[in-house]
Amino acid sequence: MSLRVPIKLGNTTYLIHNVVASYIDKQHSTIKQLEEENRKLIDDFKDQHNHWTKIMNEKDEEIEQLEYAYNDLILSVKTKHENESRHATAKRYIIERERKNIIGSGKALKGEK
Repeated sequence: MSLRVPIKLGNTTYLIHNVVASYIDKQHSTIKQLEEENRKLIDDFKDQHNHWTKIMNEKDEEIEQLEYAYNDLILSVKTKHENESRHATAKRYIIERERKNIIGSGKALKGEK
Protein backbone atom coordinates (compact mmCIF):
# COMPACT_ATOMS: atom_id res chain seq x y z
CA MET A 1 0.00 0.00 0.00
CA SER A 2 1.38 3.34 -1.03
CA LEU A 3 1.71 6.05 1.57
CA ARG A 4 1.56 8.73 -1.08
CA VAL A 5 -1.47 9.65 -3.14
CA PRO A 6 -1.82 12.18 -5.92
CA ILE A 7 -3.89 15.29 -5.29
CA LYS A 8 -4.59 17.91 -7.90
CA LEU A 9 -4.66 21.59 -6.92
CA GLY A 10 -5.35 23.83 -9.85
CA ASN A 11 -3.27 22.57 -12.77
CA THR A 12 -0.63 20.93 -10.57
CA THR A 13 -0.70 17.40 -9.16
CA TYR A 14 1.11 16.74 -5.87
CA LEU A 15 1.99 13.48 -4.18
CA ILE A 16 1.06 13.72 -0.52
CA HIS A 17 0.83 11.34 2.42
CA ASN A 18 -2.46 9.38 2.43
CA VAL A 19 -3.29 10.54 6.01
CA VAL A 20 -3.00 14.14 4.87
CA ALA A 21 -5.07 13.35 1.78
CA SER A 22 -7.78 11.79 3.96
CA TYR A 23 -7.77 14.86 6.22
CA ILE A 24 -8.04 17.15 3.19
CA ASP A 25 -10.97 15.10 1.84
CA LYS A 26 -12.80 15.36 5.17
CA GLN A 27 -12.19 19.10 5.33
CA HIS A 28 -13.33 19.49 1.74
CA SER A 29 -16.53 17.58 2.57
CA THR A 30 -17.10 19.78 5.64
CA ILE A 31 -16.60 22.91 3.55
CA LYS A 32 -19.18 21.69 1.01
CA GLN A 33 -21.69 21.00 3.81
CA LEU A 34 -21.11 24.44 5.31
CA GLU A 35 -21.51 26.09 1.91
CA GLU A 36 -24.84 24.28 1.42
CA GLU A 37 -26.03 25.30 4.89
CA ASN A 38 -24.97 28.87 4.14
CA ARG A 39 -26.96 28.85 0.88
CA LYS A 40 -30.03 27.57 2.76
CA LEU A 41 -29.64 30.25 5.44
CA ILE A 42 -29.32 32.94 2.78
CA ASP A 43 -32.46 31.65 1.03
CA ASP A 44 -34.35 31.56 4.36
CA PHE A 45 -33.19 35.09 5.12
CA LYS A 46 -34.36 36.31 1.72
CA ASP A 47 -37.74 34.64 2.24
CA GLN A 48 -38.12 36.23 5.68
CA HIS A 49 -36.97 39.60 4.35
CA ASN A 50 -39.52 39.45 1.53
CA HIS A 51 -42.26 38.38 3.96
CA TRP A 52 -41.59 41.24 6.39
CA THR A 53 -41.10 43.76 3.60
CA LYS A 54 -44.56 42.85 2.28
CA ILE A 55 -46.07 43.26 5.75
CA MET A 56 -44.33 46.61 6.26
CA ASN A 57 -45.57 47.84 2.88
CA GLU A 58 -49.13 46.82 3.80
CA LYS A 59 -48.80 48.63 7.15
CA ASP A 60 -47.39 51.70 5.40
CA GLU A 61 -50.46 51.76 3.14
CA GLU A 62 -52.74 51.34 6.16
CA ILE A 63 -50.99 54.18 7.99
CA GLU A 64 -51.29 56.36 4.90
CA GLN A 65 -55.03 55.72 4.76
CA LEU A 66 -55.44 56.47 8.46
CA GLU A 67 -53.41 59.67 8.14
CA TYR A 68 -55.58 60.74 5.21
CA ALA A 69 -58.78 60.03 7.15
CA TYR A 70 -57.48 61.83 10.24
CA ASN A 71 -56.36 64.86 8.26
CA ASP A 72 -59.71 64.93 6.48
CA LEU A 73 -61.48 64.94 9.85
CA ILE A 74 -59.22 67.59 11.38
CA LEU A 75 -59.39 69.85 8.34
CA SER A 76 -63.19 69.66 8.51
CA VAL A 77 -62.90 71.97 11.52
CA LYS A 78 -63.31 75.35 9.88
CA THR A 79 -63.31 77.42 13.07
CA LYS A 80 -60.38 76.65 15.30
CA HIS A 81 -61.06 77.93 18.78
CA GLU A 82 -58.52 79.94 20.71
CA ASN A 83 -56.32 77.87 23.04
CA GLU A 84 -57.39 74.65 21.28
CA SER A 85 -55.71 72.63 18.60
CA ARG A 86 -57.80 71.54 15.63
CA HIS A 87 -57.68 68.05 17.11
CA ALA A 88 -59.07 69.25 20.46
CA THR A 89 -61.77 71.30 18.73
CA ALA A 90 -62.82 68.37 16.52
CA LYS A 91 -62.89 66.05 19.52
CA ARG A 92 -64.97 68.54 21.53
CA TYR A 93 -67.40 68.94 18.62
CA ILE A 94 -67.82 65.18 18.33
CA ILE A 95 -68.31 64.70 22.07
CA GLU A 96 -70.84 67.57 22.25
CA ARG A 97 -72.80 66.17 19.30
CA GLU A 98 -72.75 62.63 20.71
CA ARG A 99 -74.04 63.89 24.07
CA LYS A 100 -76.87 65.75 22.35
CA ASN A 101 -77.81 62.65 20.34
CA ILE A 102 -77.71 60.37 23.38
CA ILE A 103 -79.59 62.74 25.67
CA GLY A 104 -82.09 63.60 22.94
CA SER A 105 -82.82 59.94 22.22
CA GLY A 106 -83.10 59.02 25.91
CA LYS A 107 -80.46 56.28 25.62
CA ALA A 108 -77.87 55.51 28.31
CA LEU A 109 -74.38 56.90 27.96
CA LYS A 110 -72.55 53.57 28.03
CA GLY A 111 -72.63 51.16 25.15
CA GLU A 112 -76.23 51.43 23.95
CA LYS A 113 -77.05 52.50 20.44
